[in-house]
Formats: sequence, structure tokens, C-alpha cells
Amino acid sequence: MPLYEIEERFCKSDLAIVGWRSQETSYQMDKKMKQGSANAGPSERHYNDPGLPTNLPEKFFNKDGELDLRQVTGAEALKFLHLQGINVPFIPGPMKKEQP
Repeated sequence: MPLYEIEERFCKSDLAIVGWRSQETSYQMDKKMKQGSANAGPSERHYNDPGLPTNLPEKFFNKDGELDLRQVTGAEALKFLHLQGINVPFIPGPMKKEQP
């Protein structure tokens, strides 16, 4: 896509966020490759990952035994990610109106 089309479609903040994320991903991939691991990607079976807590309820895993946060509530997923050291920005939706 030519540069003028990109500039027409996206604002500067969109491009800055995409560029920042790309650099972050590149850095993390480079860091993993420098560790000398040929298997730098995620393991096929996430439950074998020693970084995962062993006391997670069954609802955190799919039928194949892999970690699947789509099956838990948003609050539970955010709590799990926070405990893993992953800070997810949370933007609350519109306030619920109270029922009289």
C-alpha cells in the first residue's frame, strides 16, 4: 500500500501504536532467539509450561488441555493475566443504569 493511502486511512496515533507494537514484538523475538532456544515459540501443550500455576480451575482449560481464557469471565481473565505479570489496560464500558 502506498504511503499516501496509509496516511489517508490512519491517523498518526494509530501508526505510532502499530509501530510501537511491531518494535516490541521484534525485540521479544530477538531476545528469545539470543537465548539459543530452537523452540522459542510457545509449547504445543500449554499445561506443560512450568510458568503456569498448577492450581487453576478446570474451566481455564479447553478439551485439549490447553489454557483457554475465552471460557472464563473477563474479570477472571484479567486477574489471571495480572498474576502472570501481564498488565492489560482496562477501559470500562458505559456505566449500567440502576434499576429503580
